Amino acid sequence: MTIQRLLAFPKQASSEARGIVLDVIRANNAPLSTRELFEKSVKVPAPRSSSSRPLTAWARHLKTVTPLPPHPDHPVRSLSYLKHTVMEDLLRTRDVKKVHVKRVLNHEEIQQRLSTMTKAQLKKSSPDTLSQLQSTWMWQVVEKSKKPAVKAEAEVKVFGAEVGVGEDWSHLNKRRRRAREGKVARDVKWMRKVQRARENENSEPAPPLS
Repeated sequence: MTIQRLLAFPKQASSEARGIVLDVIRANNAPLSTRELFEKSVKVPAPRSSSSRPLTAWARHLKTVTPLPPHPDHPVRSLSYLKHTVMEDLLRTRDVKKVHVKRVLNHEEIQQRLSTMTKAQLKKSSPDTLSQLQSTWMWQVVEKSKKPAVKAEAEVKVFGAEVGVGEDWSHLNKRRRRAREGKVARDVKWMRKVQRARENENSEPAPPLS
């Protein structure tokens, strides 16, 4: 790859390409294959502020040095750029996910699969077999969970929680459980005595001023 091509078509996913792809996926009720996503994305008009325009205009002068992508003026300039750059970036930021779907392939998808098969695979496959339900990976938007704001309920403090009231002792055997219950009961009884003593002390009238 020449330095001219790197400068004309940066390899990172542009914000315009990311936005178009996400809008296309959201607009569809069902997940999309990479090819379907590409065909729909390139039909979306490029934003006027697209940063790819001045670069591709200059890249057109480099036509003799490096071939141009199929859609040099569009943020989603090629299927390869969509698959290996834009979608990988959207996966990284968890905006999209791959979902496993069984469906019938269209003619173009069947031909594309056949073209990528080895000779051994071609002997076992045919357009007829590929016309049946096939397992495919498709793209779907990850819906960001928006949990409604829930007012924090005031915690009701259980009397004696400091000494073990309300704790789960199901992991203890019967002997240890009875011993723990007896100890907690004694501690709670002592705490109530202390509480009553403090209440009585606070309720006593203050001595008159001399």
